Amino acid sequence: MTEGTHSSFFAVLGGELHTTPLGPAILPGITRAFLLEEARKTGLAVRERRVAAAELTTASELFLCGTLSEIVPIVKLGGAPVGAAAPGPLTVRL
Repeated sequence: MTEGTHSSFFAVLGGELHTTPLGPAILPGITRAFLLEEARKTGLAVRERRVAAAELTTASELFLCGTLSEIVPIVKLGGAPVGAAAPGPLTVRL
C-alpha cells in the first residue's frame, strides 16, 4: 500500500506508525511531512517502509492524510472492522 488520490497512507502496527518512504510512487506532501514530524516529536516510533497488503488486517489503526482532508480514519477494510471500527487513539491524537 502506498498512497491514495491526493493523500498518503498510514498504518499503526505494534504501536508504531508505518508509511511508505518517499520515492517515485510517493509525493512529498506538506501534511504528510508535518504529521511525521509531529509524531516523532511526541516520541512515537515512525517506520518509513512499504506496508504489505497482508499486514493491513493486523493493523490497529489505518488512516489517510492530505492537505484538503487532513486526517481521514479508515474504520473498515473490505467490510471488516479496523481496530475498534472507530478512529483509534493515535489517529485522534495526531
